Amino acid sequence: MHHTRRHSLKSVVLAIATAVASSSSMMSAANAFTSYQTVVTCPVGGQSFTATMMGSFFQSGMRLDFKPIGALIAPYPYPVCPANGFVVYRDNFSDAEIDAISAIVLSDDYRAQRTHNTDYFMIAYVKERLGADSYEIGSTYLRASWEAERVAPDLVDRYRKFALEAFDKFLNGKETGTEKWWTAAVLAVEMHRLLGEFKAVQLRTSVLPLSELRTTYPDLRDVLAQIRMHANQLNSSPEEMRPLGVIRGTIGLGPSN
Repeated sequence: MHHTRRHSLKSVVLAIATAVASSSSMMSAANAFTSYQTVVTCPVGGQSFTATMMGSFFQSGMRLDFKPIGALIAPYPYPVCPANGFVVYRDNFSDAEIDAISAIVLSDDYRAQRTHNTDYFMIAYVKERLGADSYEIGSTYLRASWEAERVAPDLVDRYRKFALEAFDKFLNGKETGTEKWWTAAVLAVEMHRLLGEFKAVQLRTSVLPLSELRTTYPDLRDVLAQIRMHANQLNSSPEEMRPLGVIRGTIGLGPSN
């Protein structure tokens, strides 16, 4: 099984630069996606089944909510156990985890939630009950919102709100000033923009210590600048991340701030 790849901003810059520099790479993108079938054993119940997995893919860029763009499926589609609906989001689980997960997955509430939610929502559902940290929960709900764009558009905003709630919980914790904290802060602002809450974008940005962001994580500062630019234009649509640095200092997040 493959895992979802975590994309740092440095890898995004490289991917975008490569895509812009090489038109032949862009032309080959349409043929870059492949899938394959594999046998998966469900951790809950032990049933074996055949699942279609994503193999090779091509990433040409990324949106401001960090959704990768290209010849790929985002988020990564994990196998789902046909008997009980458990989404197998890891290769290995400890015996204690399997016991806890089994109790969650075999509950009436899990079965009820499965009928009207996406796979990644159910991953978040399980992770919350296993005690995962709020950053991980927020990231999973964020991916659920990407998934909902494809399979259940009416759930997109609901999942974005869940992601925002989880990121806010993380931001109130003890990791202030870390890269993870700043990433959560930027994604929280983007959730507000995508929800059309433009005043909240302005308010949240105004209280962030932007001088610290400019010095320590300039790439995240550029992403925030682009988010703020679209919010100022009352644009709540998903937008692709422009090459970082191109609008630095243009809308209130530059060196003069």
